[in-house]
Amino acid sequence: ITGTWSPAINNTATTTYTFTPANGQCATTTIMTITVNTIPAAPVVISPVTYCQNVAAVPLTATGTNLLWYTTSTGGTGSATALTPSTIAPGTFNYYVSQTPGSCQSPRTHITVIVNAGASISLPASATICEGDSVRFLPVVTPDATTYEWTAVSVPNSTIANRFIKNAVAGPVNSSAYILKTTLNGCVSQATIQVNVLWKPAVEAGPNAVVCANDSTLLAGSITHTSNNAFTYEWAPITGLTTPNNLQTWAHPANTTWYKFIVNTTVASYGCAFSVYDSVLVKVQPPVNAFAGNDTIAMQNRPHELMGSGGVSYLWTSLSPGVLISDPTLGHPLVTLQNDARFMLLVKDEAGCSARDTVFVKVYEGPAYYVPNAFTPNGDGRNDIFRPIPVGIAQTEYFRIFNRYGELIFETNQYLKGWDGTYRGERQPIGGYVWVIKGKDRNGKVIDMKGNVTLIR
Repeated sequence: ITGTWSPAINNTATTTYTFTPANGQCATTTIMTITVNTIPAAPVVISPVTYCQNVAAVPLTATGTNLLWYTTSTGGTGSATALTPSTIAPGTFNYYVSQTPGSCQSPRTHITVIVNAGASISLPASATICEGDSVRFLPVVTPDATTYEWTAVSVPNSTIANRFIKNAVAGPVNSSAYILKTTLNGCVSQATIQVNVLWKPAVEAGPNAVVCANDSTLLAGSITHTSNNAFTYEWAPITGLTTPNNLQTWAHPANTTWYKFIVNTTVASYGCAFSVYDSVLVKVQPPVNAFAGNDTIAMQNRPHELMGSGGVSYLWTSLSPGVLISDPTLGHPLVTLQNDARFMLLVKDEAGCSARDTVFVKVYEGPAYYVPNAFTPNGDGRNDIFRPIPVGIAQTEYFRIFNRYGELIFETNQYLKGWDGTYRGERQPIGGYVWVIKGKDRNGKVIDMKGNVTLIR
């Protein structure tokens, strides 16, 4: 059946239409109501959406109702779940979205997704330098980035001379990783290089030492701050050292000496050539001049003063039984003797070095002068001097010797000074001589004595 609709179906509202059959047809006029819906507007989107390559993307978004997502502008089946762009490969990618707020679907809105490629960076995995040296980084960056930034991981950034250039120079004192970040098309790429630092050994020769004359001390070196154990030792000078190529050595210096403890490394064994040293002073104390005094005389049962010297501390020991020392730690203690006695003195200096000496004390009853009756001035070191021994004598006024002619040939008032058998530089003949002596004892009593002596050669 043919006919016409009235009015023509071309509006977008709800309208009543009449269908009239063509002439000659039997159909009657038909009335029909048809509703024509308006096509909804396309969703609102943000485009373009930009990503950097290999950065995690998020699902696309749009403003609309009952959204459907497409990868083509026409056809295909829409997804009610928003599409997530892929960033694996750089390029420009097209996505589309429509909405269906009612019974009609809107046109599709185009979304452009741009994936930008970052710069590619090639760096060695690691580099090794010696402490005190530096390394210049030579990254291969394709294409050239627009910005560069180096960052130190475990050492200060100040170890990098200029952080914002491609071929930066770093001089760390400790091992550290360094990260290079570059920017291209707004995208940041990064790569890492490990810089290993071989340390310069730190050495200690030990504390300064003081040794006694003819004694020894142990020199003990130590090494820290090392990257491995491939080094050699050396002590210098080697004079007086037992093992100069060991970490420890005994030193027997004859004089005060500065010793160097030297540690050497080589490129072949350690990786770097270092030579470092520290010094230690070994001071040799001069010999202790222990002096217990000259052999002397003492008066029986009267206090006698021992005369020690040569150090800062003293210790007296009696080598004769039954002798008491008032205070054996004094330099000049007192002893009271009944018989002849011998004493030993231990003397120490401020460093603790020591020496010993002995003294013999001859005991007389006194007070008196003890004068021998002969002497032998022949230069053999025994009985060469004729002298009186004053016991309990406070002062000698004179001691005189006369030859057979009564001529005075020797005179003195000095303690224990005697005659050597000469007169005016001439050796006197064998024979007898006369002596006289006068003095005062400790109680002020005058002692006046005379006698004969025989000169024997």
